[in-house]
Amino acid sequence: YLPGLEDALIGMTINEEKTVFLSPQQAFGPKHQELIHEHPRSLVPDHIPLTIGQKIEIEQPDLPNLKATITHITDTTITLDANPIQAGESLKVVVKVVDIVA
Repeated sequence: YLPGLEDALIGMTINEEKTVFLSPQQAFGPKHQELIHEHPRSLVPDHIPLTIGQKIEIEQPDLPNLKATITHITDTTITLDANPIQAGESLKVVVKVVDIVA
């Protein structure tokens, strides 16, 4: 759900197309520092490739799995960012109305 995109669709008609620029607040929101954590490299299972940009999924007891991206690697730690990749970014979205459902 992108609040700014919904606002941009108001008043559009079928086959109308427009380009919309969304601020981070209108799109995926700001980047939250509390979703960025450094962890000991030794906690990462051997089958997970340790490369910057690698996306991983972490099992959490009694919670949904957490998806994160490896953003930094040292000899002893990795940094994981669980923010959506678009968090903190402005977006350019091209939309076209193909149907209107009441």
